[in-house]
Amino acid sequence: MKAKEVLRFALMLLLLGAMLFWAAGTLDYWQGWAWLGVFAAGSSFLGLYLARTNPALLERRTRRREQRGVQRLFQYGGMVLWPSGMVLSGLDHRFGWSHGVPWWLSMAALAVVAWTYELNFEVLRANTYAGATIGVEAEQKVVSTGPYAVVRHPMYAALAAMAVAMPLALGSWVVLAVSAAMVGSLVMRLLDEEKLLRSELPGYAEYCARVRWRLAPGVF
Repeated sequence: MKAKEVLRFALMLLLLGAMLFWAAGTLDYWQGWAWLGVFAAGSSFLGLYLARTNPALLERRTRRREQRGVQRLFQYGGMVLWPSGMVLSGLDHRFGWSHGVPWWLSMAALAVVAWTYELNFEVLRANTYAGATIGVEAEQKVVSTGPYAVVRHPMYAALAAMAVAMPLALGSWVVLAVSAAMVGSLVMRLLDEEKLLRSELPGYAEYCARVRWRLAPGVF
């Protein structure tokens, strides 16, 4: 990985930790440390894997400028909702709004967060065009293997699962309301993405006919 990417990740991790523990008003917040540990380990593993096996995909994953205006709106919304969820979780820990989430449920939620990195790993192995922004590149083909054989948007499925698991991992019932907004934003984003892919990616409409579910089999 490039030094600037390592530095950017380290600064982001420091900022997230500062927001979380500032809001909590204490460093005695085991859920916060556990969540940051899983986040740091999972993100580092994926970054190092791509740096070693597919630098081109890593470069795609670091692009942040969306070309479609509506996608920029969803992107900005996510940049507000995710940190807000962390800050509210810290405030919940400080003021006890949720009256405590059972420790075993927080541990189970952390396991779900860890699983989302495994799912993302499988996505990146299957799809070398799984960029962070929406678009169709030259010579891009429809991917229908691995997790794409189950749902059309497995990376969004991982994000949705993380959005729901994060508040519980951090010990907050209250922030599940923010999770609902996160998942709603992801759904609108993928629906817009599908419009683009249907019109610009050959074979995508046929793929949609074969793979019915977008995020979760039997649900959506």
